[in-house]
Amino acid sequence: MYGVGNLHGYGVALCYRSVAGMVCVAVFQVLIYVFYLVREKPFIVRTYLGGIPA
Repeated sequence: MYGVGNLHGYGVALCYRSVAGMVCVAVFQVLIYVFYLVREKPFIVRTYLGGIPA
């Protein structure tokens, strides 16, 4: 879900040949993964697995 969800952004940036658009979409995608690792995954582990890391 996280990796494929931004394909439309890359496609639009490619269609318009926008380097700034590609950079923005790439930064946004990296930030989504950072959010997942820093906030979401620990919440899921804490809430649904009782604090035991998977």
